[in-house]
Amino acid sequence: MKRTNETARIIAEELGYTGEIIVDARLKERMVNAEYEGRLWSEIKEIYTEKFGTLNIPTGLHMLSVLGGAETDETINLRIKEAYEDISTKYAGKRVLIVAHGNVFRSFVHHVMGVPLERVMTDRNYRIQNNELIRLPSSPLQNPLDRWVYGELTTLVGKVQDAFERYDLQTAAASLVSFMDDLTNWYVRRSRRRFWKSENDGDKTQAYETLYHVLTTLCKVAAPMIPFVTESVYRGLTGRESVHLDMFPSFERTHVSTHLLADMKKTKEFVTLGLALRSSKKIRVRQPLQSVTIGETLDPYFVEILKEELNVKEVIVGDMSSVARQICRPDAKIPGPRIGKAVQEVIREAKSGNFTILPTGQVQVGEYTLETNEFTLAYEPLVEGSDVEGNGGLVIMMDSIITEELRLEGVARDVIRMIQDMRKEAEYQVTDRIRLALRGDEAPKLSGFIHLIQDETLAEAVSLESLTNPEMTRILEGEGNALEIQIQRV
Repeated sequence: MKRTNETARIIAEELGYTGEIIVDARLKERMVNAEYEGRLWSEIKEIYTEKFGTLNIPTGLHMLSVLGGAETDETINLRIKEAYEDISTKYAGKRVLIVAHGNVFRSFVHHVMGVPLERVMTDRNYRIQNNELIRLPSSPLQNPLDRWVYGELTTLVGKVQDAFERYDLQTAAASLVSFMDDLTNWYVRRSRRRFWKSENDGDKTQAYETLYHVLTTLCKVAAPMIPFVTESVYRGLTGRESVHLDMFPSFERTHVSTHLLADMKKTKEFVTLGLALRSSKKIRVRQPLQSVTIGETLDPYFVEILKEELNVKEVIVGDMSSVARQICRPDAKIPGPRIGKAVQEVIREAKSGNFTILPTGQVQVGEYTLETNEFTLAYEPLVEGSDVEGNGGLVIMMDSIITEELRLEGVARDVIRMIQDMRKEAEYQVTDRIRLALRGDEAPKLSGFIHLIQDETLAEAVSLESLTNPEMTRILEGEGNALEIQIQRV
């Protein structure tokens, strides 16, 4: 506490700060029992040697832990979390400089960035060094999606900064485009419900604060490459004079949860494979399916993402070797002239699965080696009524059988989409409630999905008879059964 207090005093003097320096004992690196408070390490060593007859243990805080004189990581984290929450509440909207030892900031990272306590205490990536400055959000990032975009943003800063130093503008620009695609088509799209929900809870606030941080930081990163657009966006967001007068962002390694980024990347790859399967089978995304099967266990959060993105009822984890077989399909026109008559035998063996993928990416079939441009790798299903897709070692199997119940739910979701379009065309407010009529042979069959339709479209009632004075009418075509939809604002 003496060291950190002196450090804070020096910083305040350099910054010309004349206000109060607040000392909070809860931000000690580690508290000890009164028996050991203020003792020298040499004295503690003597106590330890007298008690155990040896010093065969790492010195320092580990010794105090064995003596029962120091806190555990759990108790440290609890009091530091309490102190951080008090500071965040008391100084809301202000920048606060906290001077403390490294382990204190590990607890901050656990609390604010959601990194598991065991990992933050053992992973070298979170080992905060003395004289190191780290920046943290003003409130904990409870939603994994926010922590993910923080990590991707920090990764972008590191990539662009490194590329600029090497004057590799192509890599810098490509990294920027890739991040903007993730921001638009993943973070913003998956956060739409958070942005638009009526209740102004903590999750909604955190989504807006996170997006603000990402956009302002992104403007700083992109400013050297797209100076005028970033200037306009940055000034509009912040009201400051110019993005070009601000500092380039620094790489905040404590914002990067490597496990979270890896899990999200894998989830996105599974989504890509699933959507490719739907496309090949010409099954629209709004049509629910029963299940997909993957070969890896994912955290429940990512399982829910898979369910939503692929519109399936269940995600099954199974042995993919029992449901799919990888095959190789040589293109006879390319290796044919080189291999000669043996090309047909090579094709048969490759399609039968008798091949080896080499570390170079080539394929060995018997005594012949196929170059990467001479073949394609694919997967064949081993389970009847299923379809498989794979890439880069990941395989997904989809149950593409559409039962009557699933078909009707797909119709209900098509109805919801059309009503939303009708509301927009009629210039209804987001909160306007409506009366709704569904007419046609399919209408009575949708009784099991009436509550879903009402909730998603703010319909007070759903009638199977025509409305007296409908404000808009549309026809939903589908598999020979037209459905008439009428709406009327309440």
